[in-house]
Amino acid sequence: MLYIPLTIAVMALIAVIILIRQAFMNRRLMEYSVNLAVNLHAQQMSATLRPTRSLPGVIRPDLIASLTTTRNRLGTVGFAIESMLLQTVRPASIQLYISDAVEPSEIPDYLHQLQDYGLRINFVPDIGPHTKLIYALRDFPGHYIMTLDDDFYHPVNSVEALLRTGQAAPNAIVGNWVRQLKMNPAGRIKRAKSGKLVTTKKQVREIDCACPALKIGYDFFAYGTSGILYPPACMDDRAMDVDTFRRLCPTEDDIWFKAMSLLRDTPVAATNLGHSPKHHCLTGSQAVALRHQNYNAAAATDRQFAAVFEHFDLYERLKLLKKRPF
Repeated sequence: MLYIPLTIAVMALIAVIILIRQAFMNRRLMEYSVNLAVNLHAQQMSATLRPTRSLPGVIRPDLIASLTTTRNRLGTVGFAIESMLLQTVRPASIQLYISDAVEPSEIPDYLHQLQDYGLRINFVPDIGPHTKLIYALRDFPGHYIMTLDDDFYHPVNSVEALLRTGQAAPNAIVGNWVRQLKMNPAGRIKRAKSGKLVTTKKQVREIDCACPALKIGYDFFAYGTSGILYPPACMDDRAMDVDTFRRLCPTEDDIWFKAMSLLRDTPVAATNLGHSPKHHCLTGSQAVALRHQNYNAAAATDRQFAAVFEHFDLYERLKLLKKRPF
């Protein structure tokens, strides 16, 4: 008599597993379709942009966009740059910092053409992923600086979402993709991606959802993937110490900039104004990607977190800052 109920239970479990697997596959297919549509849209907008020579949006004169790229991505980085040119609020200029090991003759013509729209190409000594911000901090000390990754197509309200949240939290660094740092029992930081996601997931699904309350914290960690806004003077002067960050965290620039902001008592705020943080990866940009190395080497990321926080005694500083009102 027990055989029949047991069989039914097993069959029901198998059916549930099949449904879950199918739902997962359907979601992956939907994400692929959306990403494909975004890339096709990027190509269409790129073809439209050059003949018209007219740009939408309003220019924010005290805002600079900064990024770096590699020789492998010179064929795709233009789409990431163009997504900045098509924003509802645009930076005054886009600074592209490229290793001086790259010959000027290697720069594609289409990147040279984008200089007519505010792109500036700077050849500098390569200091790894930190290149995207370090030189901009040096060159534009009184400006707001937005960093962006070179392998993503950014939604048209990315900059506006950062700036609006920045108005509500004028002294904070603002991120479109933010997690709260999670501590282990010993009071040390776990891997950043194990922390609670602060960015509101609901806003990915519902365009008409209510704006949630501002979320801000000293223990918030902003990812560069979807764009980060840095206000003037938000970091300690030691941010420019190339030898130290090469020794402590050579591949994790976000960790270094988080440490430098804590030394300046600067919190992080998460955007809450309807920006969808879904990552729209540019087709062909992932043949070589540092983020795969960092993602798959969790131990290396943990070591770099520990090295920086222990070197600057940031665990005790973070405890004190978390008690301070904003």
